[in-house]
Amino acid sequence: MAKNIDSKELVSLIDRASGEMASAAEEFASLCTIFDAIIAATGGHSLAHRLAQLGRNNADRLAADFEESCSNYNAHTERFAGVLRLVAREAS
Repeated sequence: MAKNIDSKELVSLIDRASGEMASAAEEFASLCTIFDAIIAATGGHSLAHRLAQLGRNNADRLAADFEESCSNYNAHTERFAGVLRLVAREAS
């Protein structure tokens, strides 16, 4: 037997996940700040400088990929949440 879906709870979970994703995006910015500080504090040809630059480049790439995933997620969930809100209103 299928469990009834609580559409209000599902909308709440979708909203919560969106918030968690926004928080994760901020962590990418913080990570980049750390790499920038290491880059600024080290010589241009030192191993630490090159590794920090590599870390910064990877963080930038991963942040861009994550941002694209967030945009896709938000587009899908906006559509789903709209349907769930209608279902919740009809059930009331």
